[in-house]
Amino acid sequence: MVITIEQLRNFLINSEEYLGLTMRGCYDLPMEDFISSLKEFVENDSNPLFEHAQLTYLRWQLNDLVKYGTNVYTNPISKETSILARTALKKKTFWNIDYMMNYDQRKQLRDLLKLDIQSRLNKRLYKNKRKVATIYTASKKIRALIFARDGKICRQCEATTNLHLDHVIPVKKNGKNEISNLQVLCRSCNSKKSSKL
Repeated sequence: MVITIEQLRNFLINSEEYLGLTMRGCYDLPMEDFISSLKEFVENDSNPLFEHAQLTYLRWQLNDLVKYGTNVYTNPISKETSILARTALKKKTFWNIDYMMNYDQRKQLRDLLKLDIQSRLNKRLYKNKRKVATIYTASKKIRALIFARDGKICRQCEATTNLHLDHVIPVKKNGKNEISNLQVLCRSCNSKKSSKL
């Protein structure tokens, strides 16, 4: 026996107990969304339930951003979610973003995506700065010059073992790769400095 989608729809509509499905993450999938998903799966071998769940979770995240002021820099959205959000805003997903989110939520989503792009760019720029700083401080000539200038002792505790080159103003805080911004610190003092920043 084969049941058509229309028969299943009628069966579910006529059931007084059926209200929808509960999805992982504890949210209800309305019956019409379930039927639409099933129809898409049968007709095109494509399952839009994952996309529905991701857009629902994204809507929740937007609500949290508004309610609790969560910062995108400490709680970034995943790359996959970012791609889905951009696609949904262009109205190229199975689920209509206007149906899934109200106007304010869509505006918040656009703002979140702008912040997310800036956050990813800042991380990439910092990674590049760190790489340049590592190459600069690894130079034998620079190391010899700074160690000679500082007398081969830690500038803070005067230890003579486990010495490292350190940026006085850290790269993370736009410190320059210049001799005047380098100092000799022991591993212990360098670690203490890092934990204070």
